[in-house]
Amino acid sequence: MSTNYFAITAETPEGDEGLHIGQHAAGSVFQFRAHTDRALTSARAWYRWMEMHDALILSESRTPIDRDDFWADAQECLLRGARERFVGFAVGQTRRASYGGDEWLDELGYSFADYEFC
Repeated sequence: MSTNYFAITAETPEGDEGLHIGQHAAGSVFQFRAHTDRALTSARAWYRWMEMHDALILSESRTPIDRDDFWADAQECLLRGARERFVGFAVGQTRRASYGGDEWLDELGYSFADYEFC
């Protein structure tokens, strides 16, 4: 079971699902979706971007998620050992994903991918 999250801003076109933030999968791992064209390649960059754009976070079921709750959940995933997926993998190191695209851990240890995975 997984849940995708999307950011909605004043610039989001009507009817658009929003900018894909990432996916909480299997109750433990949260993987951020990188958007290199917007310099969203770390949790810090996502946080600043959401604050700057006053982003509304919606789950894929279109349920609004409080930003503080979203970040608390992402941090809880990290603290619970979500990095298990990257055992032996160094922060900042990039690897080619089997799906195509790249995956990495940002400077705080959050998991990122630069390919579509909704």
